[in-house]
This record gives sequence, structure tokens and C-alpha cells, in this order.
Amino acid sequence: MDLHPLFVHFPIALLTLYSFLEVIRRFTKNEHWVQVRAVLVIAGTIGAFVSLSTGKRAEQLFGDRTLHDILEAHAIAANATTWIYAVLAVSYLILWLQQTTTHPPLLQRILGKARLGEPLAAKVLGTPVAPVLAVLGFLGLSLTGALGAMFVYGPQFDPVTSLVYNLLFGR
Repeated sequence: MDLHPLFVHFPIALLTLYSFLEVIRRFTKNEHWVQVRAVLVIAGTIGAFVSLSTGKRAEQLFGDRTLHDILEAHAIAANATTWIYAVLAVSYLILWLQQTTTHPPLLQRILGKARLGEPLAAKVLGTPVAPVLAVLGFLGLSLTGALGAMFVYGPQFDPVTSLVYNLLFGR
């Protein structure tokens, strides 16, 4: 049974909304939504990793080799996109944990190790890196979605899939 379609849409929605809020933050300088952005990107990234695993299972179930190039490009785009968002999610998680004052003993030990990542998290979230990664992540989501649509509905499904297909595969 292919579970990939059941799991893939939730992280897409969360990460799309996160990307929008991250880009808007750069223009408004509004820091009131930090926790919302953190929850969106962390939950979306966890969901994306689940989607990757269900996608690998779906790939094993698929027997049609004629669409292999599209499937391979879809997998590469999905992996790259997930790791872009993972950098953002880990940065927000470090920031979030750093701001929380009470932690259980096990978490305190983990936080001691996470302090090594604080400068990186500050660089990612305190500079234009976060909105740039959010835009790249959104473009990756869009590309992955177009490739997924090609895979399910065919390369000529709509103008976007046709354009992406012609750009990537030149056919």
C-alpha cells in the first residue's frame, strides 16, 4: 500500500506557510511570530522526513521504468528540499531551547552539546540566510511538487509541469 500521498501534503502546507512567514518577517521586522514559525518549520520538517521514507517505499512498489528519470529527479529534489528546511528547523529548535529556562536533566545535557550550534543558529536566523533558505525551500517544494504531478498525471498535465519537464529533460 502506497502511504506517500497520505503523508506528503501536510508538510507541504506547513513548510509553505513557514516560508511565507519567514520572508514577510524580513520586510516587517515583526518578531511576534517566532514560536509559530518554529512550530511550522519543525513540524513540517519532521513530516517531510516521514514523507521521504514513505516515498522510498512507494518507489520500491513502482514498476514502470519509463518514468524513472522523473522519479529520480523527484527524489533528489525532495531530499534537497527537506535538508534545506532541516537546517532552519534545527536553528529554530536551538533558539527555542536556548530561550526556555527550565529543562529536565536529560535535556540539560543535550542542551550543553547544542550550545555548540548556537553561533550557527544565530547566523542562520539573525541574518538574511533564513529568508533565502525559506525561498530556496519553497522553490524546492514547488519543483518537487511539479515532478510529483508529472509522475502521477503525466509530463503534459498543465503548463507548469510541461515547462519543468522541458527544462529538465529537454524532450
